[in-house]
Amino acid sequence: VYGKHWLGNNVIHRLTNQDHYTLRTEMTDWDKNSRYAEYSTFVVDDEDEGYKLHIGGYEGDAGDGMIKHNNKKFSTRDVDNDQVVKEFGGSCAKRFHAAWWFYKCYQSNLKGNYYKNGKIDDKKYDGVTWKPWTGTNYSLKHVEKKIKPNLERKVT
Repeated sequence: VYGKHWLGNNVIHRLTNQDHYTLRTEMTDWDKNSRYAEYSTFVVDDEDEGYKLHIGGYEGDAGDGMIKHNNKKFSTRDVDNDQVVKEFGGSCAKRFHAAWWFYKCYQSNLKGNYYKNGKIDDKKYDGVTWKPWTGTNYSLKHVEKKIKPNLERKVT
């Protein structure tokens, strides 16, 4: 089924706090080129901690689009946890029409607006983006995020 699907941060928190998990993000552009980013550490804290993201151990060919999001709380339009000074534009979630682990504002934004053919309107920067691979003015065609138990870090 095509479209955006989201498990919800409560479910992701419960999943990622029962064992060690790897996150793999697979991306495809409009020219059918594919890249991936895999992280050997992926944990999301609970709501009381703002669904803070803990991610690391990058491997892949897309570039590390999550490094600046590590240890950041999740932001939505009504819960602004980013580090943007309010006098200079305020909420990244409002500006980029997405909820994400924003800082000042993003290295990746996989919950941004979907733009057919990849072209984002000038100076909007609000597409489904992975800056290290495609930059800020290109919206990816397809993205899948997958988690699996990290057998190398398995708790015994």
